[in-house]
Amino acid sequence: VEAERTLAGARAARDAVDAVRGLLRGTLTVGVEQCVAGVSPARLLAAFHREHPQLELRLRQEGTSSLLDGVAGGRLDLAFAATVSPAEWRGELVPLAREPMVLLCAA
Repeated sequence: VEAERTLAGARAARDAVDAVRGLLRGTLTVGVEQCVAGVSPARLLAAFHREHPQLELRLRQEGTSSLLDGVAGGRLDLAFAATVSPAEWRGELVPLAREPMVLLCAA
């Protein structure tokens, strides 16, 4: 028990020093839809990770409803969604791109 307490104290001290130096630590869980057009979440997250290598990124692929529930319920820190109407979501929406989507079907 004492060893665990000592290790936890050492981790807390390291995190405090990193915070002063401006380093981000921890885990960021990101949700993404399969058909997000006009934006490359992988490219954006890779660039973010290069700037914050101590931050662990976790990616989950889900549909819009699951993404909304995940962010609202705290399972996801943020999500890239193809379409969300303001009526569906009470939080902040940040448009990243505008891309038309079409349906292809046989006659």
